[in-house]
Amino acid sequence: MTEDAAARSRPGDAAPRSKRRLIAIVAVAVIGLSIFYAASIRSPASTGKPIDFEPSLPEPADAVGPASLRLVSFNIHSGKPPGGSVDLAGTAAVLKPVCVGGDAGVVVSLNEVRNPLFGPHQAAELTTAIGDRFSSAFLPTERRWFRNHFGNALLADTPAGAVLVRRLPSTGTKGFRVWATTGARLGDQVVSLFTTHVDSRGDRDRQLEIVTAIFLNAVPPAAVVGDFNAPPDHPLLTAMRESSPDVFDALADADGLDAYPDHIDHIIVRGLQVTDAAIVANDASDHPLVWADVRLPTFDAGDTDEAGDADGRPAGADAAVSPAGDGP
Repeated sequence: MTEDAAARSRPGDAAPRSKRRLIAIVAVAVIGLSIFYAASIRSPASTGKPIDFEPSLPEPADAVGPASLRLVSFNIHSGKPPGGSVDLAGTAAVLKPVCVGGDAGVVVSLNEVRNPLFGPHQAAELTTAIGDRFSSAFLPTERRWFRNHFGNALLADTPAGAVLVRRLPSTGTKGFRVWATTGARLGDQVVSLFTTHVDSRGDRDRQLEIVTAIFLNAVPPAAVVGDFNAPPDHPLLTAMRESSPDVFDALADADGLDAYPDHIDHIIVRGLQVTDAAIVANDASDHPLVWADVRLPTFDAGDTDEAGDADGRPAGADAAVSPAGDGP
């Protein structure tokens, strides 16, 4: 045996090699755990860049929208029924009869929408499930696992441009919130549509104040929809409704209101006539679905302001309410 071979065969040499392997394994494990931990931390999604609806829908030939618009708000609880696992088919079964089957345009605001690691975001899946007349826009609020994984969404068949998203102030380390705005065609006008899901804890009132100010500063017709985490009698919502005679709680006379007098999902409109509304109980989420049909105001001889009846409510606000779940 040569001297070099003898040196390599000495038992003491195995220890340094084993030690180096152990150090390498530990280093790889530490790096992997560090990456996993960094990826698991929630952070606010970036905002400011317009988000397009997908798939894009053809522009109406005469640029005139439908005569009526159905506004829908639904916190889908990530597609999970209370106490259950994800069931987007159940979510779609609640949405479809409300969104499909009529001549009205439809815009749906969704809260608590997931964007899984593999496959499309939940709003895109729901778009496919309820009909090809709709397109969707995922509006992320939170990044995790190296992607925008959670947020809100809009489904629409009458979009008028992209969606602009802005972050709301938050003092927490998770549950980041945004407000978003887009347009929806209604007759020869475009409704300024705002959607949000505000905090349920310490940041709620501050965020509500911001959303209220943005909505009230918009040029009518306008609507704000979403999960406000506040009942109708919350002082900020009361102040919003009383701020102008053309601001109206679209769910004030909704079918189903008796079952949900303290509902926290809202549709508030300005310069629009509410003709129908409902709060729809369901087993697909821990929130009811709410919807309201609106149109551009008509003027009666007794009107005392530009957008409402003599009592300051939008014209037609006392219209009979059809059963929940009727098609638009």
